[in-house]
Amino acid sequence: MAEAGFLWDSCRNTWGSVKSSLRNTHSHLSEERLCDTLETNIDGDLHLLAREADASAKEKLTEWMDLMERLDAKRKMELKRQREVATDEVQTNLSAK
Repeated sequence: MAEAGFLWDSCRNTWGSVKSSLRNTHSHLSEERLCDTLETNIDGDLHLLAREADASAKEKLTEWMDLMERLDAKRKMELKRQREVATDEVQTNLSAK
């Protein structure tokens, strides 16, 4: 999960410099538009969680990113739990033979 924190922190830092660099240019995206664009291109499971949490209702990119970071951590914990259950099941089946 440390990797996810690093990713989201890196995105926040990058966003600050990009936002100031593109301000008042034709390439500038509003925070709402940027959130929509990012949400469209994220992992499918994370995208579903974002829709369920109504992530698009967040007005600021930093709020959206905070929510996405929490949803991503939740998704990864669930994946880890599913792997552990599957591993336990395989080990139980192998020891029963």
